[in-house]
Amino acid sequence: MAISVDPLKSMQPLYGLQPPKLDSVTLTPVTDPDFLSAGPAYHFRTKYNRTVLLNEAQIQDRSTHIEESDPHFMNVRPGDRPWSCAFNGTELEGFIYPSRGSSSAGVTKSLTFMNYTSPVMPFLPYVFKIEEQRVNGTQPYCVQMEMLNDGRLVTLRNEQGSMNVLMLKEQAPEGCRCQWMID
Repeated sequence: MAISVDPLKSMQPLYGLQPPKLDSVTLTPVTDPDFLSAGPAYHFRTKYNRTVLLNEAQIQDRSTHIEESDPHFMNVRPGDRPWSCAFNGTELEGFIYPSRGSSSAGVTKSLTFMNYTSPVMPFLPYVFKIEEQRVNGTQPYCVQMEMLNDGRLVTLRNEQGSMNVLMLKEQAPEGCRCQWMID
């Protein structure tokens, strides 16, 4: 079974973690070794390029406090020069447990995070688990962007035509693993 995940294309860019852009994945029947009591599961594993947009002030001055309730913190606005940080080669792994019905089956909800409310989305009728980990990816980096008046986010270039790039250093990326269980 293959599924496609389309990124939210019509949304105004927001600071923070960007929705992943994933290719179709194949679901394989397995038993999750970490959750044997859940019964049979469908499993997928893929890599994607994790992207985070940071406000210019967050890069330039670490002592600058950005108030998260400030709408300028959330929305990338024309004239803003955010940094787009790429963590290429991030591994995403998922398990869907078809024998475990979700308590949110048939429910549609908007999720609120840091004063940002997502569009209304239907919940899967099954319990699922998502794990994300950086494994032997390329060195992460940030590129400075600029939001144009027409809503396009483009790479900012200096007078010589080159980009502003910051190379990031990760400490033990293989030790960082995030897991979400959605019921």
